[in-house]
Amino acid sequence: MRDLDAVSSSWQKCIVPLAASWHPIQETIPSSGIEFLSGEFIAKAGEACHLTRDLLERLTRVARAVEEDHELRSIIWFLHNAYWPNRREIHMSQWPLPVETLEEDAGLFYVLPLLSWIPRLQKIHRDLDIPSDVIRDSVGELSIRLSEAGSYFRTHGSPGIDATTMSWLTMIWDGHLYQIGRFQFGIWSHSGVVRAYRNKATRSLIALSEDNRIFLPNGLNDGSGGLSGLEGSWAATLEETDREVIGYPITPSGFAVNKKIRLPKNEWPEVFAKGSPTLDFHIPTGPPMDFETCGESFQKAIAFFRRYFPEEPFVAFECWSWILDPVFPDILPPDSNLVRFQQELYLYPCCGGSGNSMPGEVRRDDDGRITSMEKRFSEYLASGGRFNSGGFFLMIDDFDWGSQPYRRQKLPWPEVQVMDD
Repeated sequence: MRDLDAVSSSWQKCIVPLAASWHPIQETIPSSGIEFLSGEFIAKAGEACHLTRDLLERLTRVARAVEEDHELRSIIWFLHNAYWPNRREIHMSQWPLPVETLEEDAGLFYVLPLLSWIPRLQKIHRDLDIPSDVIRDSVGELSIRLSEAGSYFRTHGSPGIDATTMSWLTMIWDGHLYQIGRFQFGIWSHSGVVRAYRNKATRSLIALSEDNRIFLPNGLNDGSGGLSGLEGSWAATLEETDREVIGYPITPSGFAVNKKIRLPKNEWPEVFAKGSPTLDFHIPTGPPMDFETCGESFQKAIAFFRRYFPEEPFVAFECWSWILDPVFPDILPPDSNLVRFQQELYLYPCCGGSGNSMPGEVRRDDDGRITSMEKRFSEYLASGGRFNSGGFFLMIDDFDWGSQPYRRQKLPWPEVQVMDD
């Protein structure tokens, strides 16, 4: 058994919050070989993840090197056993890559725990009776991350993932995130930066900002695009009584309005608030976001989660992403996939964005040529523009792909009383 004090400092600082688990776990380490580091295990688990033969050979070599290194052997055994019981306490962003020992293959170290958990994941899928095509597409995210399209490969020139990516992938490995068509979805809960209210008579929907959010003069979130504390920035308030809600609206196009409105509760019941169950939405690397394909993915996700997670009463889709930047309609043509995609959603401001640089996810085509999107984005930056992140929600009751349910609403909302300044 390796004592924690004998582990190098870069590993120690990651393990210290879980130090009480170190010795009990080390006492269980096999005296001979660790099963999940064997070539046979890696071949079987790797096949389940659709990894290439070349990757499996490299992973087998890495596993052998880990097995022969006392420190890495202790670390991998600890991570394999400690991660799931302590998932909320483990901050994987602090965990290092073992470059000194594994050199150019250091990025494959964190693939080994994922492979070690494949039997656990397969049991989850069996118990839920998840369809094989959904399993294939979902766990296939690992092979995409390890390909030349993966961010680690683009940075280091070799396949791999860092500890943060491993942690993100455990959302799939925990049976909470699934790829359904073009997109990935998982059960989540609304963080609460906006609330939504529906008019009983007209079915119109209005989002209000949560209390004490700061907005830039243009209606975007303070900090959006790297801008903060600008003159003319303002703070939203939200007041609630037994009879009414008074606050600042967010337009479906994603901008806060510096006009206070009053919503009588007997006319405008709340339908979306902090804690509301949602289908969280992620965009994996893949083909262009064809508009019809996007709609099919949303439709299939509703059917999938209603069937396999009937106990989860999700009420909306939700996401934060660079693709939800509300300035895109001013840059891209109206028939572009991104603009049409945004028009199906209720956008809202959030922090973040690449500011005065190109969003990192914008790439050239397969032949390295500049795309029309990159050209338009470059021209926008040259004119002094800045890129932001954005959020969206789409109520399940409003899903009718292609109908633009929120953009059809007349603005300003005729049913709403605007309060005097």
